Amino acid sequence: MPAQLFLKLTEQEPSLTKSLLKLISQYSDNQTIRQAQLGTTPSRHRFAHILLSQVPSSIQDKDGKIKINMPLKKVDIAGLLAVRPEQVSRLLADFQNKGIIEQKQGWIVIADLEALTQEANGA
Repeated sequence: MPAQLFLKLTEQEPSLTKSLLKLISQYSDNQTIRQAQLGTTPSRHRFAHILLSQVPSSIQDKDGKIKINMPLKKVDIAGLLAVRPEQVSRLLADFQNKGIIEQKQGWIVIADLEALTQEANGA
């Protein structure tokens, strides 16, 4: 869209301008919260939040485990957590050693949802 048309629309349509300002405000708010979390929350808690965000709503297999397919590579997860990819590998290994997750054929299986939730909450 040409800039002149965009400016004309924002002048003529107050509801468009209001919606745009709301969108920008929400984005700014989310970025502020993310930056604060990066500075105050340990990477293990942020990692647990990422795993929980991938949990499909109430889909569990017969033994109560939840199988998720992470669409992100370790380097992408590391970028979200503001850590190195090696730290993501250590977090995966630590969660696996604690019985919170299992790794099977490219899948992450959440073996203990309660423990993962506790990790996310810093408990």
